[in-house]
Amino acid sequence: MIQAHDNSSTLIKEIIAFSLLALLFLALALQQILFEFLIGFNEEQWYKGTATITQSYVVDKVKKGQGPLANRTTHSYQVYANYQYRSQGTTYESNRISNFGRYIIAKNRSEAYQAIQTFLKPGKSIKVNISKKPPVRSYLFREKLPNSDFRLEIGLFLIAVLAAFAVIKTTKQLKQLKRKEKHAKPVHKQISI
Repeated sequence: MIQAHDNSSTLIKEIIAFSLLALLFLALALQQILFEFLIGFNEEQWYKGTATITQSYVVDKVKKGQGPLANRTTHSYQVYANYQYRSQGTTYESNRISNFGRYIIAKNRSEAYQAIQTFLKPGKSIKVNISKKPPVRSYLFREKLPNSDFRLEIGLFLIAVLAAFAVIKTTKQLKQLKRKEKHAKPVHKQISI
């Protein structure tokens, strides 16, 4: 009986730790989503200005496969840019490319460098969306579909939802285990001398 109690206690501690981690992910994801959609990118809170690209570059994110796909490597080409703009007499710097993130994803290396040559070449002037309050927030391109940073928040949200289901299922199993322990008949052994 002591062994079962120790296992139950350990399981409860693991459930609580996992639940707190899942709630943290959920809170971070919801905070970002709410800010982006409800507060940060309301069309009436932005005006157009002109920015100058100061730096742009491509990051080749390499992901190696695991398990049966261990010999497979995939590439993700992320285009980043830094730019300066003026608002109300003050010069600001930013690196937020779209309303959803700090980089855009290209299908391949060629497309990534083409984006830089076409839109994000250092020294090039480009339209920028500047927030009215405070003016330190900006982005270059408005996207209708979620991009990189937004996908991360959705991923975290899904992890939190899956964790919640796991916690519920584990809690039910724990209750069933306790019921079985409660109704189990003790086993008596006769000792012969």
